[in-house]
Amino acid sequence: MKRRIYTAFIFTLLTAFCLVSAASADLLYTRQDQSYSNTALGIIQGDGSPVSPLVSNMGGNAGQGIYQFVNGSGESKIAVSLYTMGGAGDVVDIYSPDDANWGSSSAWSSPTEVTTSLANIRRIVSLGNYLYGIAYDNYSVNRISAADGGYKEDKTYKYTESGKDTHGEALVAYNGKLYAIFSVSSGNVWAGGAYSANKLVRFDSELNAEQTVEMHGKNLDGGSEGAYTLSGNKLYVATLGGVQQFDTNWNPESSIEIVNLDDMSVTRPVTAQAMNDKDSTFKHMFKAVVVAGDKVYVQAARWSSEDAYKPGYSVRIYETTESALASGNLGKVVKEFTGDTGWKSSLLYDAETKALWCGIGYDLWRYDGGTWKQYNQDSLGGIISAFAAITKEPRWANFADTSWYDGEDAASGTQDDPYVIETAEHLAGLAKLVKDRESTFEGKFFVLDADIDLQNREWLPIGWFMSNANNYGFAGDFDGRGHSVKGLLVTKVSNAGGESDMQSECPALFGYLAPDGSVRNLYAEGVVKGNKAQGAAVLVTWNTGTIDNCVVSGDVTAEGSTSPARSYAGGISGVADGGVISNCVSYGRYTAETGWSYSGGFVGYASQAATSTFLNCVGLAEKAKTGICSGMIGAKAENCYYLKGDGSDERPTAPGTARTAAGISSESEAPVSAVLFDPASMKNAGTAGENYTVRLAAYPLLSPTDGMRCVWSFDDADVQVVSAEGLSATINSTAAGEKYFTVSVTGINGIEADDAENAIVLRGKIQINEKPPVAEPDPDDPDTEDMGPGSDPEPAPDPAPAQGGGGGGGGCNGGFGGIALLALAFVPAVIRRIGK
Repeated sequence: MKRRIYTAFIFTLLTAFCLVSAASADLLYTRQDQSYSNTALGIIQGDGSPVSPLVSNMGGNAGQGIYQFVNGSGESKIAVSLYTMGGAGDVVDIYSPDDANWGSSSAWSSPTEVTTSLANIRRIVSLGNYLYGIAYDNYSVNRISAADGGYKEDKTYKYTESGKDTHGEALVAYNGKLYAIFSVSSGNVWAGGAYSANKLVRFDSELNAEQTVEMHGKNLDGGSEGAYTLSGNKLYVATLGGVQQFDTNWNPESSIEIVNLDDMSVTRPVTAQAMNDKDSTFKHMFKAVVVAGDKVYVQAARWSSEDAYKPGYSVRIYETTESALASGNLGKVVKEFTGDTGWKSSLLYDAETKALWCGIGYDLWRYDGGTWKQYNQDSLGGIISAFAAITKEPRWANFADTSWYDGEDAASGTQDDPYVIETAEHLAGLAKLVKDRESTFEGKFFVLDADIDLQNREWLPIGWFMSNANNYGFAGDFDGRGHSVKGLLVTKVSNAGGESDMQSECPALFGYLAPDGSVRNLYAEGVVKGNKAQGAAVLVTWNTGTIDNCVVSGDVTAEGSTSPARSYAGGISGVADGGVISNCVSYGRYTAETGWSYSGGFVGYASQAATSTFLNCVGLAEKAKTGICSGMIGAKAENCYYLKGDGSDERPTAPGTARTAAGISSESEAPVSAVLFDPASMKNAGTAGENYTVRLAAYPLLSPTDGMRCVWSFDDADVQVVSAEGLSATINSTAAGEKYFTVSVTGINGIEADDAENAIVLRGKIQINEKPPVAEPDPDDPDTEDMGPGSDPEPAPDPAPAQGGGGGGGGCNGGFGGIALLALAFVPAVIRRIGK
């Protein structure tokens, strides 16, 4: 049995795609007495002195975890999990502390107690409107709903292998999927048994296992802070290489692994054996790895006593970079700890204060890049058990990463060298730079290189418009490259007061798009509530620029300002004050509540101060006053369609304006008006020498796609287009690597099939992996036993190419879009929920 009594774990739902490192100014922790009992809660605010106990005698003395999450109402909650060995399941206490006074015990009274069947929880993450937990003892992943104000488990997945013991160790959420790591062993690992390779399983939100791959590493202490961390699409994992060793014993297979979650490929750049070959004086057992901005910290421990219950320890902290680590370079040792007693060996990075927290022995250490500060068990009130960085304002502004702009390897922002946005932190960095008036980025170019999940954490809009004299907007070119930004949540942007003319702080993904700004080729989904702000939207609140080939789905409410009493809600834009919106599609619910209120399925209000143009667009809102634009005073609409419903009609326009918006009764009556990538074909990876199919998604999803024309062009000569039919292209590449391509689309709403000059052009890339060697099974190797249900070590096969022609729906040749059914997985939860 794996030793686990005294290990602690951390839940960090507020980290980017569930990072192990959180961002905050405060550290919440649990501590115990020397007998590992009398668990109590404490807090360190900034770099101040610990305050404990906030809560005493909590129970769960065999292990605790701390996590912070945002519920469906946008409220921040903090939970502490409590594990009692031999119990039926862990208890989770959920707190709603008084933010202004959470350094006082009075702020932590009366938690909501949740009982789970998960025993020895290692991690809880959030995805959509659910929480998911993974447990060591009962090797399961459970889903927890928060319906009707309570918390209830409603789905369970158990990982098993025939003749093996399995344990849940790690869980992260990334781009709408869940990824779990299970350790696998046979026999008593402390008496002749052995660990085999860990297994990585990818799930959908319903806990259906989609793919299982075998990792290189064996065993990990998933309950320790920093045992694994997510940075962009890369999951870094510190593995023990077997059982935890003592004295002169060591595991040569202990390692740092890097998993590319987009294609489920695994590399192992660092092993204990390789480190021993360089330096045999320190036997490395890798315990933790965290990404800290442009640095990576790695923790390696060595127990120096034969007494397994009171080992002396030696712990090293290495500082390196992601690129150096990928090549096997751990960089330099920034600190080495030694001591006589203690179990803790863990890492946590606080992005807001840029502080590294280390659990060492029985103590905590804080490193600010120059100075190390110790919090020993006397100051903590006991021996450290679990800790987590927490924030009073769970906003993306606290996680902004501007390295793409001001880092050593930053791009220049030209059309040939655009700024590349790859993570939610990068996107938050753009919002911060505009908020701080660093730049409007006029004349600069951006590309989105991956799907982004904002995880329903409060978003700071990119730009604002308070009045004609007080505004600062985005003026660059933002090319989404067919990718998505999901999980948008804006609820705390409000009218700051002091302005009486067209007040709005602009709650949306982009607050204000300046006249020279453009947003194109992007899918956006989220929940937006304008708290006393005039306008609200999913994509752009105040638009004076160009929006092209975008799709949105949202639940948007504009509460409106009080002086003057106005409220404008829309999908693509809340207020159109000039500019052009073309080839866009909107789904969702849009509500304006105050005074002079306008809610449009597409645009809330078109200002009479400038003429706005809507071309080739479709509004499919389930709820709105009008289908296209509610206050259509200064606008012209050409070749636009809207879904008819109660009160959903065209509004009167001022004399001299023009419109040709047509009401439709169903989505299938509208022409295809926007084209993006099918996410499944872009996230998966192909194999060198084998056919692979890339697909587009046409919107509206149920629209007929006959007449469409797609022209594909791949940059590399080693990529052959085997066939191009409908909305898909089947390719075969003789070499592995990232393969860039361009697809030009015509024959959709407003763009004739032969109109190449005005075609929608998407730029994309796919990953092609090397074909794995075929190894002969070793009949004497126990690790080659057949796996049980729920395990499939082989990658999922590539999907078959889409068929052309009328019935099957290849797209350009007739029928309904071949992508329509495939793309239903891409239709966000917002749409599906609204449809009920």
